Amino acid sequence: MDKKLGLHRCACCRDLLVGAYFSCLRCVEDGLDSECRLCCACYHMGEFTHNHSLSNFLDQHSMAKQLKNHTPDARRDRAKVLDFLSYFFMDFTEII
Repeated sequence: MDKKLGLHRCACCRDLLVGAYFSCLRCVEDGLDSECRLCCACYHMGEFTHNHSLSNFLDQHSMAKQLKNHTPDARRDRAKVLDFLSYFFMDFTEII
């Protein structure tokens, strides 16, 4: 029933996630985000057992920003900038 309504539950306490919550970036990138959402209380207690450390967890707003930077368009735009810089500078990594 949760899937039909788009409701998410905390993987630790199973409460409905209302407002801010945290997800594991590594799991989201692997398509396993439904298994690793934590409410703020469980995240801050740090007692949740997970394959990845809590340092991999981001709030949903930071997660959206992080994933946006990994889209094919973002990678292509970065490649264009690097190509442009390499045209003018031999070692452009020093100026970035």
